[in-house]
Amino acid sequence: MAPVAVVSTEPERWTYPHAPYSLIIDNELFDAPPWNRHRASATSRELICGFTTDEARMFTIDADLSASDPLDTARACGLSASAVRDYRTANPSITDADLHALILSDALFRIPALWCAEAAAETGTNTYLYEFAWPSPARAGALGACHGLDVPFTFNTPTAPSPPIS
Repeated sequence: MAPVAVVSTEPERWTYPHAPYSLIIDNELFDAPPWNRHRASATSRELICGFTTDEARMFTIDADLSASDPLDTARACGLSASAVRDYRTANPSITDADLHALILSDALFRIPALWCAEAAAETGTNTYLYEFAWPSPARAGALGACHGLDVPFTFNTPTAPSPPIS
């Protein structure tokens, strides 16, 4: 079934209903999100989990967020007003636009990657976790360490032909 059909007809299978892309619980490969500890079991395969510092910046950089409240983004990610206050306390000079990106980065990428790595490591699976923080020079550095920037470095293919991130 196509992902759009799944989110439309079976929203409970779409891990993050407000995200354009999400893990779909298909009951074949995944019967629950992979970060659920109750479903994790040891495997002989190694697991590498990673995220970039500014994952969601690629998706928010061109959006006009001037009239958007970061609380709406937080609520869409299942967070409360106190979480937004905590973000602002931890990042006192953050702009609203950057706060949207930070909340989305955490909710959709950073925290699930941490949960997956923790769940796998607890089973004895050889697990590797990284945060990729090198900011892309594209767009005068505005993208930061955005989504996907880590992939060629993770797999040691930084000079392989690929479309530029812009």
